[in-house]
Amino acid sequence: MKKIIFLPIIFLAVFTSCIDLDLEPKKELTESSVYSDKDLLEAFLNNQYWPLGHGFTGRELLLAGLCDEARFTHGWAEPIVTLEGNVTPTQLGGITRIRQYNWGSVFTGIRECNMILENTEPEVTTLTDQDFLDQIRGQAIFIRVYHYHNLIRIYGGVPIIERTFEIDEDFNLPRNTLKECVDFVVAECDRAAALLPAKWDAGNLGRATKGAALTLKSRILLYAASDLFNNTSAWASGYSNPELVGYTDNDCQARWQAAKQAAKDVIDLNQYSLYKANPAPGDSIAQNYHEIFITKDHEEIFCQKFFLAKDMIRVARWFGPNGYGGWGSDSPTQEIVDYFLMSDGSKFDWSNPAHAANPYANKDPRFRGSILHDGASFQPRIEATVAWDPVGIIETAISIEYIDENGQKATRPGLDTRQGPFEDWNGAYTNYYINKFIDNNIAVSSDLQEIPWIHMRYAEVLLNYAEASIGAGDEASAITALNQLRKRAGMPDIPAGTTGTELLELCRNERIVELAFEEHRYFDARRWLTAEKDFSRKATGIDIVARLNPDNVTYTKTYTVPSSVTQNRNFKKQHYLTPIPDSEMKKSPLFIQNPGYTTE
Repeated sequence: MKKIIFLPIIFLAVFTSCIDLDLEPKKELTESSVYSDKDLLEAFLNNQYWPLGHGFTGRELLLAGLCDEARFTHGWAEPIVTLEGNVTPTQLGGITRIRQYNWGSVFTGIRECNMILENTEPEVTTLTDQDFLDQIRGQAIFIRVYHYHNLIRIYGGVPIIERTFEIDEDFNLPRNTLKECVDFVVAECDRAAALLPAKWDAGNLGRATKGAALTLKSRILLYAASDLFNNTSAWASGYSNPELVGYTDNDCQARWQAAKQAAKDVIDLNQYSLYKANPAPGDSIAQNYHEIFITKDHEEIFCQKFFLAKDMIRVARWFGPNGYGGWGSDSPTQEIVDYFLMSDGSKFDWSNPAHAANPYANKDPRFRGSILHDGASFQPRIEATVAWDPVGIIETAISIEYIDENGQKATRPGLDTRQGPFEDWNGAYTNYYINKFIDNNIAVSSDLQEIPWIHMRYAEVLLNYAEASIGAGDEASAITALNQLRKRAGMPDIPAGTTGTELLELCRNERIVELAFEEHRYFDARRWLTAEKDFSRKATGIDIVARLNPDNVTYTKTYTVPSSVTQNRNFKKQHYLTPIPDSEMKKSPLFIQNPGYTTE
């Protein structure tokens, strides 16, 4: 029976192509016509990038709000299910809102990649341009395996499906073991890397590269070596099928070595480096760091998703302060703020009077590059608030003294608070705002930004290498990698003599601050088995009171943590993995549910 596929011709914004389609009907193409025409095949391949998703998930950086990085301002139901520990196979919570982590959406993407790979096999295709076919197949393999790595991070072992099924076939498959899934991803990353170029030309930026495939291999091997998959007795004790959610051998050291080598292989490509790795005298290091995320292409990026203004990516509007016309989504928590070290490399400490009196002074420059805090200079104010603040300074104090028109002291809330005079319902609960991803040259009240979402960058590879080196017993290599990141950030080297648990904690802290809000923390705390502690803490912010000094010009501010407004959170052991959706369990009798969940 001839198959008909319905193929929306949607091109990635960065890909340039001109196709004259003289076909009837316009929206129905036979399968053979798609796979026998280079332009149509490339168009179908281009469409497969869309299900990879991105972090700008419509008014929210949802994974940040599902962990201790941020508090989602708008209180939608699904995230609350996750945060309060009420995830079940029928109520999966916030993760289902995100395309690239949704079971059904991901397997749809896998199926379409399988279609491309089946129909470009040498014995099937009528196309003869082998270089073109290799590029198509390399990208399809990468996209498919990217989907699989997401499934593994969320569910553990899942069915490995490498072909399409006809409607009358029995496609009831069991879950593969965790080891089988990781081995599959590793092999497919190698297969993709062999077919993909090290770099694309300017008209094809955003396509998968050899570096992206090898970085994905590095990432999955780091996960494979981590505690989550090697210490299932700590969170899945008594589970009758531990092979589905972890390793059952004692070969963890070999896994750390493999993860270390995979990261080293990426480094040895010599194709990538840190953006502005060696700050020049007089540089604003915070600005250098901030530019990583608003610059469309540079030497640090392996894999990214581009947008055009017409795509309505309203990053500034979504995350910007309400006193500038922003919606204040996903406000950073005090918990993530306190991970940022002091500029001398020491830990911030609220019990230190000097720290408590001025908590934003002398911090790691990445803090200012990532987060907007009270007193930070920002953009010119909008018409509704400029009379209060003609300079453009973030105001998140809950009470600010001022001299009123009668010459008397009065108080008012900060312009960027939930008590402020403009769109108070959009104010941050924590009294912080995200700065990362916001192009500060574009007004917050503007709808449109053309910044990319970065899926992978070189900083992650260095962090992967450092962590795997520690696991493999090579602390010197870990320190060398970490110091590259700290140098770029204007931070001092790891102190001499740092070793063991202290070094591991510094490595983890470096990862938390360097990759903040980039969809790593949600998974990292799980694979480190720290989420029960970290994600069960209340999400807090800071309360600030600004009192006029006798000169009636300058202020003395007091800072109170935790803030009076908090959010309860609860992480249970079973939440280290998400349950297989109940609908899938009922369709697939061979499936075994993840530990701690009951099929309803």
